[in-house]
Amino acid sequence: MTSVPTDLTSAEHPDDVDAGVLAPVETRDWRLLNAVIVGALAGLIASGLMLWIGRSWGGSIVAQLLAERTTAELPLSVVRDSIQSLEENAKPVALIGITVGQIIAAAVGAVIYARFAGSSIRARILGGLALSGVAWLTLSLVAAPIGGIGLFALDSPLGTMDTQINFVITALAYGAMVAAMVPWPGATTETATDESRRAILKYAGLGALAIPALWAARYVGTHANRLRTVADTEAAFRATAGEGTFEAAGMPEFITPNDAFYVVSKNLVDPTVTEMDWSLDIGGMVENPMSLSFTDVMMRETTEMASTLECISNRVGGTYISNTIWTGFPLKDLLEEAGIQDGVIDIKMEAADGYTESIPLDEAMQDDTMLVYLMDGQPLTDKHGFPLRLIVPNIFGMKNVKWITKIEAVDEDYQGYWQERQWSDVATVVTMSRLDIPRRGYKAEMGETVQMGGVAFAGDRGIEKVEVTTDGGETWNEAELSEVPSSRTWRLWRYDYLATEPGIRRVTVRATDGDGVLQTEEENEPLPDGATGYDRNWFEVLDASGGSVDEDGQPVSALARQWLDGNYTP
Repeated sequence: MTSVPTDLTSAEHPDDVDAGVLAPVETRDWRLLNAVIVGALAGLIASGLMLWIGRSWGGSIVAQLLAERTTAELPLSVVRDSIQSLEENAKPVALIGITVGQIIAAAVGAVIYARFAGSSIRARILGGLALSGVAWLTLSLVAAPIGGIGLFALDSPLGTMDTQINFVITALAYGAMVAAMVPWPGATTETATDESRRAILKYAGLGALAIPALWAARYVGTHANRLRTVADTEAAFRATAGEGTFEAAGMPEFITPNDAFYVVSKNLVDPTVTEMDWSLDIGGMVENPMSLSFTDVMMRETTEMASTLECISNRVGGTYISNTIWTGFPLKDLLEEAGIQDGVIDIKMEAADGYTESIPLDEAMQDDTMLVYLMDGQPLTDKHGFPLRLIVPNIFGMKNVKWITKIEAVDEDYQGYWQERQWSDVATVVTMSRLDIPRRGYKAEMGETVQMGGVAFAGDRGIEKVEVTTDGGETWNEAELSEVPSSRTWRLWRYDYLATEPGIRRVTVRATDGDGVLQTEEENEPLPDGATGYDRNWFEVLDASGGSVDEDGQPVSALARQWLDGNYTP
């Protein structure tokens, strides 16, 4: 007859001593390690599952909520430094960092659970349900309010039901995994003394979690990498020279291909909007509130407009700027049909992802402020705001709302999503010019004609002149400009330089807008009003023998890098 020890401190839990069966002995250290490992793996799997559900079916995800709350609460200086250091890696770092935090929280939860858990089937079922309930309540009563979508996600712009489905599935998955493996699945008295068989059970259980954990890690990592890939930038530039004046290798196309058009959003997971579920509501201080279906929008008389769009976070010389032909109709047509009341100051917009923005009434009533559904003759893609987005030619992209679902006339200067995070409310495009060719470090032969070129843009003010210097600003040479259909687009520019002397050439470009105002040389970071300063680059002219010529006793490449960093003046 099997005897039961009088000292139960070495058993897993009193529930484990059942019907005269002795549970295997686990040390306290192993029990703690077991809970940490299982909890961490379960947290990783739950994080990947929540992300997958959010991308596939919709609903808010915790990582998005926490990322938005963090950016709203951080001081301006921290946000500015983060943008400067991380650039396009900001969202991937946020997703990975929050996922790691969720894994740690899940491990802590498993450790706490292990203090009370039993290993009998009944104890595991009840414990799993209890743990799932705690996880769901944490998501609904803590994460959701912190993320600004209210208790139980009642204010989620992505839908309370969809969000709760995501929360429930994620919580159940986490609770089931932890309850199944904490305490580690035991053995009967016949196997309790068989260390090899117990080891097999442990490794088999670990493998059962490791496989989905690897999937989750890969899924989160792949999505994080996609977040930094804003567009196929190579497709925006000519791979080989064409026949036109501005069709040189490395120059951008005048009309940016749709798959190369830059993409920026606040989201870790962008919304997917269907035609059947979408509508556009016009309300607020109007005489005749309206609601348009997708069919209503498509039936309206349309017009085409060529216009360039630039992100306010675009750095000097950056690629967050593209040009295309938009098809849609003026926003003022809808506002006039709705009947704007006296006292309206701003037109507020809301989007399917909860994003909010506003533009002044007078800007909204301009003929070229448009609601569009085609770009370069093709329907907007999900990432570009299908089914409808706003285009305002003179304002940075953050106010050109995508996935727009609601337009509201308000009697206040409404501060939207990015204004709450200390970005500009006016957001007027600043004059910019970019040097695309020759590439940095290009080696030109003596006597070669080196083609320089790029783009310049100044919102709806247009570009009057572009100038280039190769001697540090002592002399400026006017470049040739492309013809454009309107002042709302960028202009391509070109300047040919004849290489007659060997050495380094420090190239700087500047533009003058259509009002005759010269682009500012003062260097400013994008936050809060958009980046300013001159774009600079360098190339080298080889000597007659094809060799490099040192300058000031140093290799030209080293001096060029110092010059670009502001640490060397010729």
